Amino acid sequence: MDNTGKTIQAIIAKQLKPLVELINKRFDSVDKRFEDVDKRFDKVEKDTAGLRDKLAFVAGDVASMKVDIKYLQEDTSSFTKTFEKYKDSFLPKLDQNLAELKKIRDDQAIIPEQYGRCSTTLEDHEQRLKKLEKPHNFLTA
Repeated sequence: MDNTGKTIQAIIAKQLKPLVELINKRFDSVDKRFEDVDKRFDKVEKDTAGLRDKLAFVAGDVASMKVDIKYLQEDTSSFTKTFEKYKDSFLPKLDQNLAELKKIRDDQAIIPEQYGRCSTTLEDHEQRLKKLEKPHNFLTA
């Protein structure tokens, strides 16, 4: 390369030097921002590490609950089938017993009224008997 080429190269390098410095400063600024972002991500990873364990625990609980729900559904189904078997024999007997209980209650409601009538009639009869049983004092002449 001749002197002219070197001179042109030196001039270009001199003119580009502020631009290169500016670009380097920008890259340094970007690098600093990436470092800050990396720190934030590290903090997020620390914070979420405990959450992952908790989520795994909760997932286990959910799986256990699903099994429990399945057993409860089976038990409910079994109970329903058993109840259906006995329902047809039990409910008519229950209806019959309730009808008898209603009849007994109705009879109990009537008893005080009948007792009152009987008591009054009995008192009347007792008074008549007393009159009839009194010695008769006939005047003899």
